[in-house]
Amino acid sequence: MNKLLIVTCLLLNTILFSQIPAGDSLTVKKLKVIFVEGDHYERGLGYGYYAGEQIKDVAINYYLANIFYNNGSLYNYYHNIFMNNFSVEDKYLTEASGIINGMKEAGISIYSDVIGRDLDSTDILFANAYVDMRIFSKKEHNLKFPMSMGCSSLTSYGDATLNDPELLGETVITRHLDWTPDPVLIRNQIMVVHKVDTFDDEQNFVLFGFAGMMGGMSILNESGLCAFHNVGNYESTTSGPPYHPMHLTIRNGVEAVDYNEDNECNPLDVFYAVSVKNRSDSYIIETTSTASSKTGPIAIEVNNELGAVYRDISDNDPDIGTNIITTNHHRKLYDPIYCYRYDNLVDSMANSTEFTIKRNREVLCAASGHSGTIHTIQFIPSLRKFNISIATDTTPGHLTDPIEFNLDELFASSGINQNITNSTGLISAYPNPFNPVIILDIQILIAEEYSLSVYNTKGCIVKEIFKGDLKKGISKFTFDGSKFMSGIYYVVLNGVNSSDIKKIVLIK
Repeated sequence: MNKLLIVTCLLLNTILFSQIPAGDSLTVKKLKVIFVEGDHYERGLGYGYYAGEQIKDVAINYYLANIFYNNGSLYNYYHNIFMNNFSVEDKYLTEASGIINGMKEAGISIYSDVIGRDLDSTDILFANAYVDMRIFSKKEHNLKFPMSMGCSSLTSYGDATLNDPELLGETVITRHLDWTPDPVLIRNQIMVVHKVDTFDDEQNFVLFGFAGMMGGMSILNESGLCAFHNVGNYESTTSGPPYHPMHLTIRNGVEAVDYNEDNECNPLDVFYAVSVKNRSDSYIIETTSTASSKTGPIAIEVNNELGAVYRDISDNDPDIGTNIITTNHHRKLYDPIYCYRYDNLVDSMANSTEFTIKRNREVLCAASGHSGTIHTIQFIPSLRKFNISIATDTTPGHLTDPIEFNLDELFASSGINQNITNSTGLISAYPNPFNPVIILDIQILIAEEYSLSVYNTKGCIVKEIFKGDLKKGISKFTFDGSKFMSGIYYVVLNGVNSSDIKKIVLIK
């Protein structure tokens, strides 16, 4: 039994079960949003508890069925390659164990007929190394994994955004995640909000992907640093194990307060994280933060044979101003080759290299969006906001309506009555998310005096809906959010003997 499996088994045997996970979940326009908080195990527990059904769906109906053809022997063969060639940090072992235990706490069966056992934390970690297994499938069985990542991104800052009154030279980045469309993945897109309360060297962050993903395929943090992963167009395996999964490598650089210890959280943290880990394949990562950081946006190019380099605007050829284009094609580590998406984006700048927030997204969508675009994310670090649009069964992600989020709201503690820690089920709210009116059904168990109010994430009351005596039974109220900004709010019911809290989301 190898070292990774031994450590995992020890963790599974020593971690306490029957814990109630801190966190929450909601669904916004078919995007599952999970809020987790605490240490790595607690956040894994919340992830598994609140997204367990989606994680199981992806594991059983995508990984096992579509990639390994429901062939247990084939799955175990590659699972063994992973176990014998990859190494991950204890924090990820702990978090993956939490995911499995959270699924159990939610009452979800994790047994697989294909492999003849329960799914375990090693299966979670194996799935998170999926993009790193491409070279092994080609080498061992001449198989091509059903994953076509044609990702692309466009970053604009400095002179390019100086005339946008919202940006005034600050950074905007838009990113397409492209993947071979699959109905299982499309119905299990997820956003996980990590609230880190216990580590001095880690910070809050948001990751995007498919249920069960733990790493930084698309990720941004509270400091305004983001990183987006593309696969590269060169494959070779000259370096030896142990390898480190690239999505977890990227997460290392983004979740750290200051990974390279240069006294600032900026794109060089991601570059350093990528540089110090051994990798099994070829990757390209675009990373950026605010325009005032020590380094501007960079595109990291990394290969297991030649190592890692990065390019910035000084490497642009042709000159496209203070903009960075990233696709799946190396342009510095290897001689550039033709890429239609890259050329389309360059052509779009022929008349102007200046961008607004709106034009940045529109140009990327027009030049490189296609049927395999699963999600499109736009992030403006200085404004602390981002939006994401996700694919449906009939429409690719870049053509659906974006959902806007604010980092301060996502990471904020509610600040409201701290004695109310969990919903008691007295408040029902629908539709949720809402725009602009939400209906509130209040289940009154004891006739007495109550107050019903709406708070923002800073703990400030924005609307008192009712105050007075309520009779036993259901009382119905409404809240009109037409005069309020999009975001997260809390409906709070307070009585002498019973109280409740309900998170609601206003999306305009």
